[in-house]
Formats: sequence, structure tokens, C-alpha cells
Amino acid sequence: MEIGIFARTFPADCLEQNLDAVEDSGFGIVHFNLKCAGLESLPAEIRESRIHDIRIQFEIRDLKMAAISGTFNAIDPDLGLRKRMTERCVRLIEEAPSLGTHVVTLCTGTRDPGNMWRAHPGNDSPEAWKDLLETLSRLVPIAEESGVVLGIEPELANVINSAEKARRLLDDLQS
Repeated sequence: MEIGIFARTFPADCLEQNLDAVEDSGFGIVHFNLKCAGLESLPAEIRESRIHDIRIQFEIRDLKMAAISGTFNAIDPDLGLRKRMTERCVRLIEEAPSLGTHVVTLCTGTRDPGNMWRAHPGNDSPEAWKDLLETLSRLVPIAEESGVVLGIEPELANVINSAEKARRLLDDLQS
């Protein structure tokens, strides 16, 4: 059996230190976040040379990137911010295979404007559901074209906070 770990479990100053810590701990599979490479989780741009460097650093340690975090607030009440972050996630989805993975994990989000991990009464509103579908309707076709799976974890503080809502989301997206 192989067990993976979230790379941000190991705070480090650079990508090499982070991946060394993963390797030294005996893990071979990683859920990666670009913050571990000194970038934003969803950077505005990822240079091809940086993608290559990340891939090489994984390969020389014989580590597998099981998934990469595409985390942002998918129902952020700030529409402009939500759209900018959606487009950044589009770019990450397109680059995921070049980084060495075919899985991008998402946060379904909250109406809380200050903390995407804090519950908000507006999460259960029809508007929040509509906004989530709108965000995902932009991401799903890109993922399909790129051969990428989008992973969503039901999170108690987010709009998708149960297995039932996750199933409803799949049905609504016809995915």
C-alpha cells in the first residue's frame, strides 16, 4: 500500500527542501500546492521553465504528484475576484498534465468574504448554488479537454458540505 501526503504539511523555504522533507518522511505520493514551489497557489502565470523544474524535482526523488491544489473560493461574493481566480484555475488545469498530474482539487467555497473555510448562512442559498454551477461550468470543459479530473471534497463550511450535495452537483453538471 502507498500512502500520500499533502506537501504543505512540510513547511520549507523552497521546493527542493519541501520535496526532500516529503522523501525523508518516507512518502512517495504527494498532493501538491504551488506555494511549495514559492508561487501563489493559483498564480497569474506559470513559466514553462518553472513547470519543467517542478517536474524534474519530483522525478529525481521518484515522487508522484497525485493531485495539485486549485483552491479558491468558487462562490466568492466578490464577482471580479471570483472570475479572476476562475481564470487562474483554468490555466492550472491546462498545465496540470505538464506538472505530472491529472487531478486538480477544488474548494467549492463560502459566502464568507474573509475566510473560504468559514461557514456562512448564504452557502445554502439558491444564488450560491447558481454561482458554483457557473464557476464549474467554466472549469469542467477545460478539465475534460485537458484529461484532468476535478476533485471536490465536501467541506462542512462550504457550499458542498455533504455527500448528498456532491451527488446533486454531479447531476446538475451532468458529469
